[in-house]
Amino acid sequence: MSPKDTQVLVAGCSLTGATAAVLLRHYGIRTLAVEQRNSVFPWPRTRIILGRPMEIYRTAGLEEQIRARPSQIAHFPEMARAETVAGPEWMRGEIEGLDEATAYGPAPWAPIDQHHLEPLLRARAEQLGARIECGYRLATVDQDEGGVRATVVDKATGATRTISADYLIAADGANSTVRELLGIGMCGLGVIGRYVNIVWEADITGPLRGRPVGVWFLDRPRPAAVIMPQDRPHRWILMVPHDPATGETLADFTEDRCRELVREAVGVPDMAVRIVDFGDEGVSPLVKLWEVGSSVAEEFRRGRVFLAGDAAHVMPPVGAFGANLGIQDVHNLAWKLALVLRGVAGPGLLDSYDLERVPVADATVGMATSHLQVRSEVGGKGNTTDGNVAVIFGHHYQSAAVLAENPDYSGELHHPASLCGEPGTRAPHMVLLHNDKQISSIDLYVNEFVLITGPDGQQWAQAGRDVAADLSLPLATYRIGDELVDESGTWAQAHRVAGDGAVLVRPDGFVAWRAKSSTPEPGKVLRVVLAQLLDTAKTPESGAIRTGVTGPWAAGS
Repeated sequence: MSPKDTQVLVAGCSLTGATAAVLLRHYGIRTLAVEQRNSVFPWPRTRIILGRPMEIYRTAGLEEQIRARPSQIAHFPEMARAETVAGPEWMRGEIEGLDEATAYGPAPWAPIDQHHLEPLLRARAEQLGARIECGYRLATVDQDEGGVRATVVDKATGATRTISADYLIAADGANSTVRELLGIGMCGLGVIGRYVNIVWEADITGPLRGRPVGVWFLDRPRPAAVIMPQDRPHRWILMVPHDPATGETLADFTEDRCRELVREAVGVPDMAVRIVDFGDEGVSPLVKLWEVGSSVAEEFRRGRVFLAGDAAHVMPPVGAFGANLGIQDVHNLAWKLALVLRGVAGPGLLDSYDLERVPVADATVGMATSHLQVRSEVGGKGNTTDGNVAVIFGHHYQSAAVLAENPDYSGELHHPASLCGEPGTRAPHMVLLHNDKQISSIDLYVNEFVLITGPDGQQWAQAGRDVAADLSLPLATYRIGDELVDESGTWAQAHRVAGDGAVLVRPDGFVAWRAKSSTPEPGKVLRVVLAQLLDTAKTPESGAIRTGVTGPWAAGS
C-alpha cells in the first residue's frame, strides 16, 4: 500500500480543528489541517473557555498563554436583564456556574476572545509538527476500508488536489460540507432565530453606572436583543433579532439606522456612536447576519470520517457551551485515533466516539436552548448553577471504552461534587504531591492511560508496570504513598475504593475501570480489562493483548 499524505486530515482549522491538530500532534500523529479562510475571523465569537476545556489546554501546555490574553469580558463578569442598559434591571447576577466550577478542577475558566485563541492554537500545532494550509475549500470526500480521499480546491487559483489520509475529522462548521457530502442529517429544532450583529463604539460609562455587566439581555430595540463588550475599551456589539419574513434586509441597516438602534438599546437618545465596519464577506460591511440553531447530527461517525464541533452540533451561544463542546469532542477522539493508528487498539475503539459524544451533545444543546428561552422572558434568569457545572463536568460515558459498574445508568448529568471515580465519569480533582511538587490529579491524565492504586495497592502497581512493559502499552502507574503523596488522606475515599484498590483512567481523564480492592491475580485481570477497553484480540494461551507497537509513545515521533 502506498503511503498516505497524512494520517489524519482535519477539515477546518478554527477552534475545534486547531485543537484537534494540537492534540493529535501530542500523540505523534501526522496531521494536516485545511482551512478556507486565509486569516482568522477578526471579531470575537467565543469569549469564554470553561473549566473542563481549560483543563485540556492546561495538559496541552497552553494555559499560561491563554490567561495572558484576557478578553474584555474579564472586566464584566455579570449578566443582566432589562429593557435598556440605562433603564431599571429585572435581573442581575454573575454568569452562572463560572466561579463555582473553579472548585472542581485545577484550571478556572478563562476569558479569551476566539480570534486571539485560534492563533495560539495554530502556532502550537505547527510547533508540534502539524501542517496547516489555508485558502483551501474541501470539495469531495471518498472512503473505503483503506482510508479517505478528499479533493480540495485552492480558492485563489481554482486548482484542485487530492489528499489521502487514514481518517478525516470534519471540523468545518455549522454548514459543514463534509456532513452534507456524507448525507448526515440534523435532529432538533433547527434554526430558532436570526440576529444581525452591529459593532459600535461609544462611552456608556454613565448608563452602566459602575455595573460590571458583560451580557445584557434587552427588550429594546427589539425583545431578545443582546449587548456585549468587544475586544477593546468602549467597543461593544449589539445583536438585534432579525425576521426576514418582515421584508427587512441587510441593506436596510444603514449607518444612521444602526446608530439609532444602538441608542435605543442603551437608552440614551442623543449618545455619540461610531459604527465600526465589519469588513467581512457579508452583504453589508456594517452588519453581519447569523442564525441561532438548536440541533445535533444524526451520527458523529460515518466510516473513517468523524464530525466534531459545530459540524456535529449547533446551539444558542448562551452559556458559552458551543465551542467548548467542540474542544471536548476532539479531546475524546484524538487519543482513540492515536491508539488505533499506532496499533495499540483495535478499530472498534473508535465506535465509542459516537456513543459517548452524542448524548453529551444532546444534553448540552438542550441546556443552551433552555437558557435562551428562559432569558427571553421578563425576569428570566436561565437554568441553575448546578445545571451549568453539571453540563461542564458531569457527563457519564457509556460505551465499550468504559467497563461500567451500573449498566442501568439513566443518563442524567452529575454535579461535579458527586464525582467519585465511577467508570465513565471524569476522574475527581485532588491536590497531590508529585516529586515534592503540588499538582492536581488531573495533571496526570495527559497522553496515556494511568493506573493509580491506594497506599496498599503494591500488587496492582507492580501488575501495571509489568503489563505496560510486556505489551508496550502507554500506561503509567502510580501508588499513593510512593510516587504520589496524598496529604489529605482521602484519595481512596474520594474514588470509592479500599486502600488496596486501583483506578484506571483514560488519556482524556475519564475513569475507564476500577478495582475496589485487591485480587489474587491482578496482572491477569488488568490484561483482560485492557483487552476489552481497547478492542484488542487476545492470544488463546495467555490472554495477552496483541499489539503492533514497537516504538515509543511520544509527541513528535
